Amino acid sequence: MHDFPGEGGPRGLMRFALAIALWAAPLLGARLVATSPQTAELLFQLGVGDQLVGVSAGSEYPAEAARLPTIGMLFAPSLEKVVGLRPEWVILDSHNLNPAFESALRALKVKTFVWDTSSPDALL
Repeated sequence: MHDFPGEGGPRGLMRFALAIALWAAPLLGARLVATSPQTAELLFQLGVGDQLVGVSAGSEYPAEAARLPTIGMLFAPSLEKVVGLRPEWVILDSHNLNPAFESALRALKVKTFVWDTSSPDALL
């Protein structure tokens, strides 16, 4: 098993859950939506960029991200656009999190993961 920096408590559990979800995503062909340019870029770096079906406005790197449908602005994503893309997972950025948007997704039974992008340490 992989040891995560700062393992333990809720943060360690969240990191473990993200690792498992992203590890399993290619096997399951999960449709992903990234709600910030940072999360989109990180998903491409993790090798699951081809499963992204939507990104926030401003997602320009890598070039493939810029060609994906946008879900709206960083702090004001469109619930209708996200739901219309039929994602299995919506990756939310903790740094730019819109709590009402997250609640609306959960109410619609859309699986979400809040990724802490506040620092390099938090990403791992």
